[in-house]
Amino acid sequence: GGGGGEDEGGGWEDWLDIQIAAIRALGDLGVTDAIDDMMAARDDEFGQQLDVPVFNALAAMGETGVSWLVAVISTEGGQAGQRAADVLVRCAPDALLQYIDVLVESGDARLRKIAVPQIAPDGALLGVLALKDSDPTVRQAALARAAPAQPDLALRALRDADVAVQATALEHLQQPLPSEDLEAIVDNVLAWLQQGSPALMRTAAIKLAQLAPKRAEAPLLELIGDGTRPLDARVAAAPALGALVPAVS
Repeated sequence: GGGGGEDEGGGWEDWLDIQIAAIRALGDLGVTDAIDDMMAARDDEFGQQLDVPVFNALAAMGETGVSWLVAVISTEGGQAGQRAADVLVRCAPDALLQYIDVLVESGDARLRKIAVPQIAPDGALLGVLALKDSDPTVRQAALARAAPAQPDLALRALRDADVAVQATALEHLQQPLPSEDLEAIVDNVLAWLQQGSPALMRTAAIKLAQLAPKRAEAPLLELIGDGTRPLDARVAAAPALGALVPAVS
């Protein structure tokens, strides 16, 4: 028709709604023969708007659709790979389990991080991610998931080069600790109370009272009274101090 810009815009929005509804219906009906057409619909100039509807439809198609999503993750990467992985996690987490290696071997740290919650906490693969992944956010997420089942990982991750990973490792330390390690760890905790990052200082304040209650009173009082140090750490030190036995006046 000969309508103006507003009408044309409305016509496009109506057409987009029709496309999305058709894609959803094809997914619900499991029409795998339509996958090529759905993937082609992503490639037009407005394709970015159709990624999520197409990926949702693929996830609804069972193993065939899931294999296409995995192909997107492994070959496209970037934003499309992230979207495909998000849909898999939300819509087909059980199907994702057989493709964990694809995520873990991705060069995109966001995709490796998506794999972390899908791996068993006691799995060796999670330990590798916690200690050796190149991205500190992946190491941190893997460590937080694995440490309760693999307590030695927290001990080893205290030597990580990233302070956020160190803070996570300190938070997840489980006692009793080997006597040969405890003294060195407490010395590190005392040093972090003086000049650690805000997250590390806060965690150190909490853990010092647990690891070395007889050495905690003076450093925690000093931290609480030092207005130049991070407020979160000073606030965390108060209940830690209050939990000491015998009680601090």
